[in-house]
Amino acid sequence: MRKEPCFSLTRLELEDQAWKSFVRYLKNDYTCVIYKENKGDWRKAEIVVSTVQSLTFDNKYLKLFSPTDFELVISDEATAQ
Repeated sequence: MRKEPCFSLTRLELEDQAWKSFVRYLKNDYTCVIYKENKGDWRKAEIVVSTVQSLTFDNKYLKLFSPTDFELVISDEATAQ
């Protein structure tokens, strides 16, 4: 099981801002990637940043990720569907 978090954000601007902050402050200790720019390399990263839309479009997350890929998923907003 991965012990790394996935940060799921609602807007592209927040995705970019979060990634820049993680890289700025944590680059010496952690590798951070934006999922859609590193679809093949996300497993090598310690922190994965993505928009909710990138993960949920066409239920993509069901096909690409298993329940044990991340120990923690942090979302900046949650809505009931």
